[in-house]
Amino acid sequence: MGPGRALLKQGVLAHALGGWQFDGIMTLQSGFPFTVGNMSSCPNNAGNCWPDLVANPLNFSSDPRGTHQTYANWYNPATFAVPCQATVSSTGACSQPAYRYGTSPRGVMRGPQTANFDLSMAKYFHVWENANLQFRVDAFDAFNHPVLGIPNTTINSTDPAASSTAITATEADGRDLQGSLQLRF
Repeated sequence: MGPGRALLKQGVLAHALGGWQFDGIMTLQSGFPFTVGNMSSCPNNAGNCWPDLVANPLNFSSDPRGTHQTYANWYNPATFAVPCQATVSSTGACSQPAYRYGTSPRGVMRGPQTANFDLSMAKYFHVWENANLQFRVDAFDAFNHPVLGIPNTTINSTDPAASSTAITATEADGRDLQGSLQLRF
């Protein structure tokens, strides 16, 4: 569309609507791995402690708060327990803590996926002899999809099932628009 093209070859409308260039970048990422690694208080007075992994964290059948993964309930905290020497109670509480690190592996969980689209449109205007003016508009995160952070990774050591597993932050800004003019000669 525009001068020298099949549609709208002449006139003001041809110059206004024709000759635009469109570009885009699509980024699709799986979620970043994270570790459920800290408890609200370490039973052995250590600086950092990790829970025992007692079941699949994405198995919500034993979770009293829900039956599927949501942003407010990303994983089942009842699948983690305080490292314990004695038998763990039904709530996951431990009366006799073990003086060891838990069995939960590093990077056992994945955060939310990311889909990002950066779009751009530009048009060149002939100014004189060998000079052209480029008008350009860029839209970063054009569809304004939030890049969500990882959920809370702290387990309540007295009642792991009551731990919050919500995602409460974003990792990047929302949509950004940018306009520019460039004189090429």
